[in-house]
Amino acid sequence: MKLLRRFNWMSLIAFTFLAFFLSKPASAQFPDSLALFVVADDINPNAAEQAISARLDNMGFIVEYVDDDNVTDGSADGMSLVLISGTVVSGNVAGNMPGLKDLAVPIINWEPALYDNLGFQNEGTGEFNTTEISIINPDHPLAAGLPEDIITITTTEKAVSFGTPLGDVVIIAVNVSDETQALPLWLRYGRCNGTGLGQCTGAARGHLLTE
Repeated sequence: MKLLRRFNWMSLIAFTFLAFFLSKPASAQFPDSLALFVVADDINPNAAEQAISARLDNMGFIVEYVDDDNVTDGSADGMSLVLISGTVVSGNVAGNMPGLKDLAVPIINWEPALYDNLGFQNEGTGEFNTTEISIINPDHPLAAGLPEDIITITTTEKAVSFGTPLGDVVIIAVNVSDETQALPLWLRYGRCNGTGLGQCTGAARGHLLTE
């Protein structure tokens, strides 16, 4: 789901990497680390995907695009990070990566229909129409310095995807009208203890809004 916003969405990307890799000194960045970027068209990535890739390049990552038709669980072997674009067909990724939930690699996801496949909830997602979201966790880096308040994210009403993540999840923003509906700005850290839904992912998982 793509939105026009009044704040700098690229800062969210930078903060996400810091949150995922707190054990690394900020000055070290990630030289020669491999990042797998799952997209709808690995030959012609769109402008947003190219901008994210450029940001990763600046941080020292070597980015490898893979088409959602061709990706497999094995594509993540040797990767330090996996990114899943909102352009993918969720059924392709889910079908080609049955072990997605348990990959021992941090994942940043922009495709709401994969929330269940990533182990966050029983079903995919829902939508509501809005121009605003409510920031409830302003101290977290993913809030990008925004206050605990209602924030305008688009000048015209748009359909916004939401999830109802289970387990030990850090939620950053919610639907202004229904706080049980979490916006795709959340994280889960580390490996799981247990096998239940909402308890088990292979490594850190993050879900973000994009433009």
